[in-house]
Amino acid sequence: MASTGFVEGTDLLVYFNGTAIAYSKNCTLNMNLANAETTNKDDSGWKGVLPTKRDWSVDGDGLYNYGGSVSTLFGLFNNRTRVSLKFSNNTSGDKYYSGYAYITKLQISGPDAETATYSFSFAGDGQLSEYTVT
Repeated sequence: MASTGFVEGTDLLVYFNGTAIAYSKNCTLNMNLANAETTNKDDSGWKGVLPTKRDWSVDGDGLYNYGGSVSTLFGLFNNRTRVSLKFSNNTSGDKYYSGYAYITKLQISGPDAETATYSFSFAGDGQLSEYTVT
């Protein structure tokens, strides 16, 4: 049954090739629409734009763990592997977003006397689509 009300951020996960990224703390789906300026002398000083290309990306971070996803993410990065990416809470009836992407950033941080973390970025390759969890 679809969720109602506000979405709990804890429930949103990033999945690549059907597997959730382990020990995730944050994730963000970015959708952008570029535009070309069309301003001319007839626009009375107002800027005009024409929508052009769309793009999307996914960013996230998590706790670094030797048994976690970092080694798999490194393999995707090192081999330039295109993956199926899904941004979802996996609740039946709720919407999710999916498309193909490449990992473009993988960072591991080791702060003094704190838990090590990692962060990642994926760049969408082609269309991002909206589906319903079944």
